[in-house]
Amino acid sequence: MNDAAKEYGGALFDLAREDGLDGELLGEIRVIRDLFSENPGYVRLLSSPNIPKEERLHCLDDLLSGRAHPYILNFLKMLTERNHARSVLGCFNEYERLYYETHGIIRAKAESAVELTDSQKERLRERMEAMTGKKIELECTVNQTLIAGVRLTVNNRLYEGSVKAKLKAIGESLSSVTM
Repeated sequence: MNDAAKEYGGALFDLAREDGLDGELLGEIRVIRDLFSENPGYVRLLSSPNIPKEERLHCLDDLLSGRAHPYILNFLKMLTERNHARSVLGCFNEYERLYYETHGIIRAKAESAVELTDSQKERLRERMEAMTGKKIELECTVNQTLIAGVRLTVNNRLYEGSVKAKLKAIGESLSSVTM
């Protein structure tokens, strides 16, 4: 992440937090970040020196006016005016990082061979919160390469609880035994 993304993303977060809007804006930021990620040509358009700034700003109005909070629309216009539109995804990532840090939330991902029930998801989240002392935002996915069990990723650390990993460890243990 570049310095502009940290600076601008941090400034947007501070402004939103000051006005008690940090959670509301986070949801909108995620939607817009996904939109821009799926359509990278739009960010290139906002950054293009070949298109007059007024036209680029008008494109933002057409896309987001009345659909996004004015803070976000004005933020994107400011990035465009200052030739930092290419940093928009980094700015949004910094905003999200600061939101999680400020609110004591940890993102975790659970992979399982079959879909977890709502009850299992809730128990897993509660156990993780008890272990970490923090709120957990849990994303659950199905990974059909797992035999059974759960593979957790928390703060970029992998906790392997799958049967596949346990079988691999047993195999490695057995192969290291000399006769």
